[in-house]
Amino acid sequence: MPRPRTSRLATGALLALAARPALADDVPPEFTKQFNELARAAEAALRAEGPDAAIRLYEEGLLGPLGEYGRISLRLGQIYQQAGRSADAAAHYRACQDDPRVDAVDREMICRDGFDAVTAPLAIDGLPPRARVVVVEPARFAGPWREGARLPLGPARLVVDAPGRQRAEAEVQVAAPETRWAAVVGPPIESVMQLPVVVSPPADEEPSGAGGSPWPAFVLGGVGLGLVGGGLYLGFGSHGALDDARARQADGGCGADHCRGELDDAAGRAKLADGLWIGGAVVAAAGLVWYLLDDGDAE
Repeated sequence: MPRPRTSRLATGALLALAARPALADDVPPEFTKQFNELARAAEAALRAEGPDAAIRLYEEGLLGPLGEYGRISLRLGQIYQQAGRSADAAAHYRACQDDPRVDAVDREMICRDGFDAVTAPLAIDGLPPRARVVVVEPARFAGPWREGARLPLGPARLVVDAPGRQRAEAEVQVAAPETRWAAVVGPPIESVMQLPVVVSPPADEEPSGAGGSPWPAFVLGGVGLGLVGGGLYLGFGSHGALDDARARQADGGCGADHCRGELDDAAGRAKLADGLWIGGAVVAAAGLVWYLLDDGDAE
């Protein structure tokens, strides 16, 4: 009976590590010595205390003199994969592939195959023209979604921006070998913009605005235009901040929690901006209707 793919990958990775020492990497001997000392301490902690202890030592190694050494990420990817933490495993396997100091065979056999084992491609059906999908979580993979891109197995949170539609957020469960998702878009923006209903007074009563001053209509229209202007100003600013936060998060320029906070804050300001300019348009339209009715009655 053939062994599952993940079991073969794990066994092959361990055999490759045993057969191919870190000396195969393109690093100075002193660098190799430091890594071997770290690896011995981490493997001892793994046997004695469990995965969390080994992960802590390896993560500290990435921040220390060894820098962002891909072989440390290789081991972290394996440990995270064994612990069932696909997003963390995928991020470290990807970092291992990106480090040319790691032997090319190990990058191909262990890191690339490991990445493929803990990720799957996400295909999205039914996206409107010019729509954009942004990955919000997992945080290590946050940024614009691209056709054929692979995401870690497990839950992913997406945001869909489509022209003329309100922003929509959804959760997708990524599973192997491929996940197909029917895009969820928000309702049309126009659907929340309705003009006020004008009720005609009884025939035997004079309209309250008849023959009156047009100033109330001007004030109402001015307030509406002010709200529209404020909403547009806030909207442009919030969308700029949202794009900036997404770009920095995709490039790893800020911590996951900090970037997520900025994204939520910018999204909240964008919703407020939509409410302001839509409400302002309604108020301005009401002022115009008032003015036209009042002007018609005056004639």
